[in-house]
Amino acid sequence: MMDERRIANQAYLYTLILPIFIVIGYIVAQFAQNSVMGIVIFVLTIFVHFRLVKLKKINYKKFVAPVSVYLFNLLDLILISLLYSGFYQFSETIEIFMVLLQIAAIVFFVWTALKIKREYLQ
Repeated sequence: MMDERRIANQAYLYTLILPIFIVIGYIVAQFAQNSVMGIVIFVLTIFVHFRLVKLKKINYKKFVAPVSVYLFNLLDLILISLLYSGFYQFSETIEIFMVLLQIAAIVFFVWTALKIKREYLQ
């Protein structure tokens, strides 16, 4: 019970910190070319994913936020390769989809944090 509560506390903290990092990373990316925030967000997402797997009281929707961050990183790699190859036709569509993925990740991270608080921390 104590170990489960500790894992729930860590998952709750991570799921609240990640949306803040996503917003900060988006703002930093607008002003700087080389940003480490994407790597930090990706690594924290992996930590959150490992913690969420251990929480049994929360349903399958807990994985939507980490999967959307993984999909965002995959699309980012595709977009970079398209831009370097000079193929700009679908780049705007991919960018719009990536922004929607970031918004979905933020919403589902906050939703998951509220669910963790309701199920484990009260």
